[in-house]
Amino acid sequence: MDGIHAFAGLCTGATVYCLFGGFWFLGGVHWLDGAPASALLRNYLPDACWAYALSFALGTVFQEDVRAIWCCAAAAMACGCLWESAQALDIASGTPDGLDLLAYLAGAILSVMIKLMKKRTDKT
Repeated sequence: MDGIHAFAGLCTGATVYCLFGGFWFLGGVHWLDGAPASALLRNYLPDACWAYALSFALGTVFQEDVRAIWCCAAAAMACGCLWESAQALDIASGTPDGLDLLAYLAGAILSVMIKLMKKRTDKT
């Protein structure tokens, strides 16, 4: 069941990125451009989803140990930091953005919270 969370996060992030990022073969979904949530969806939701997916996938391996689950979230966050650093150094394409780091953090923490709630309900 945990693999579904990782896969869903990955697919959701990719779908939002393709549809709202303007990289779709139709030119992207631009009818939302004036909406207040449009920039949030386009710029930060995919990053949060990808961090969620990575953290959940890594955490599935170590689901019995709470400290390891937090370490998996930290690893997902570290990957996000490396990606943003690579963008800042012109090693990777894209624009470095500090809010992307918050999106990575939000996705990683959400995965930890879901794993901890699942762990708690499994004990009862």
